[in-house]
Amino acid sequence: MWTPGKSVEYKQKRCINQARQGMLALNREWLAMGELSHPENSHWFGRTLDLVGANGVGLFYLAIAAGA
Repeated sequence: MWTPGKSVEYKQKRCINQARQGMLALNREWLAMGELSHPENSHWFGRTLDLVGANGVGLFYLAIAAGA
């Protein structure tokens, strides 16, 4: 399974180049990529969170909204 995420060299270079040009370089992480590829961060745990009263979908929304 290929999951390097944001650590891929071309993504790092692109973000550095954009930052040097004065742009805001934002690189979001997709589900099951990079840091989110760990089994503890799997989206299958959402149903478990729903059972204990937390909203599993809300956690993914917060992760996406943090970059906005």
